[in-house]
Amino acid sequence: MQSIEKYISEGKVLKSRKVLHFGYVFNYDTNEADERADLPIPDSCNSITDRMLKFGIFSKRPDQLTVNVYEKGNGIPSHVDTHSSFGDTIVSISLLSDLVMEFRDFANSCSVYPILLPRYSLVAMKGESRYKWKHGIAKRKYDVNPENNRLIQRTYRISFTFRNIAKQKCQCSFMEYCDWDRDGSMKIPETAEQGITIEKNYVRTVYEAIASHFDKTRHAQWWAVSNFLNELSPSSLLIDVGCGNGKYLIRNNELIKIGCDLCYSLCEISFTKGCNVICADALSLPFKDSCADAIISIAVIHHFSTYERR
Repeated sequence: MQSIEKYISEGKVLKSRKVLHFGYVFNYDTNEADERADLPIPDSCNSITDRMLKFGIFSKRPDQLTVNVYEKGNGIPSHVDTHSSFGDTIVSISLLSDLVMEFRDFANSCSVYPILLPRYSLVAMKGESRYKWKHGIAKRKYDVNPENNRLIQRTYRISFTFRNIAKQKCQCSFMEYCDWDRDGSMKIPETAEQGITIEKNYVRTVYEAIASHFDKTRHAQWWAVSNFLNELSPSSLLIDVGCGNGKYLIRNNELIKIGCDLCYSLCEISFTKGCNVICADALSLPFKDSCADAIISIAVIHHFSTYERR
């Protein structure tokens, strides 16, 4: 603390905090950190970085330090540290005040985990927590301790964030969240073959992995769909394309129902519920033309990656 106190007044003032950069400067306009800072990382930090190296938190000594100075009640918006600017490990040390940091899933904003950061604690972000989860601090003067639901009063706080500057483009396995498109591999597909590849990697693979959880959370039938099915005559043949867990196939009515889905795991789940189901591609259905009285395809088309396939 003493080694940086004399520089605090010179820090750059942002909306809700003051920042100091050592080693390299992070440019908040370009999200890059390729400019040398006027000041090196203080020698007083060596004992901390030595311990982080000893315990394998970092594989090499950090070469960039950002010091954030927060007045009581201030915070920082949820964000992911830029993939291409920094290495695979981010470490933040909290000083002077306890507080709660929130982690939010990039893919599901409803998935939020509050984590207590006691004063003098260290949080290390690697893998998913580094690349896929946003972290942030809400602007408020009190936090609720997630461990005992007691109120925590915030005070003046300083954090030290240690990172390594990236020397090459990001090679993380979280491409859909990365700021580098892998030389065009993440762009909108231009051909049907490219579209099929993207759908296989980011639709079929995901649904095979989450089928069990999907089944537990998808029970409610959409009102408009239910009304449509209720208007069909008894003994009508209904085909549900993209039937998922079979929620429209298990209705207690007099319809003849057949479902299909490209996800084998969801087909298995539907089959265990007594549904007539086959594993099939919605764009290559194994049915004769005009064989059904009605066809539904609910929340399926948006999974196709190109306009032509939709």
